[in-house]
Amino acid sequence: MSAPLLDTNVLLRHIVADVPEQASRATALLARIEQGELSACLAHTVVFETVYTLQRFYRVPRPAIRDAVLPVIELPGIVLPGKTSYRQIFDWYVAFPALSFPIATTPCWRGASSYPPLSRSIGDTIGSPASRASSRDPPLRRRATDGSCRGRARRGGRRR
Repeated sequence: MSAPLLDTNVLLRHIVADVPEQASRATALLARIEQGELSACLAHTVVFETVYTLQRFYRVPRPAIRDAVLPVIELPGIVLPGKTSYRQIFDWYVAFPALSFPIATTPCWRGASSYPPLSRSIGDTIGSPASRASSRDPPLRRRATDGSCRGRARRGGRRR
């Protein structure tokens, strides 16, 4: 039998404990995973949704989110691709409040060990067109404003 996939609701009920019956079941499930009786898969989207919900809906501060979610991710029975990167991701998420959690994950997936320097404003450093372009990216092609198909080869004559 394959490992079950944990849902965002399981993590939220365990962390927030706002619905006592569901919280006790979620905590019991995670205790079984911690003891090695069970293993479970966790998707990146579940982690993202959990962080987002804790931050936006429950108004939990970033350090508290890290302290609640990271121990669950690091359980030996949790199967999550790239799970060893999440400690660094959460450190960046806490250290740079202007970054959303998904943006904080970007350097880790690209193999960086430190976040790009933030000497200028966040908008100038991260997310600007110049920072997104790399030498491997093809040049951007502008669309013709006169309705022509400039830059594309035409086949079979003119379109009507």
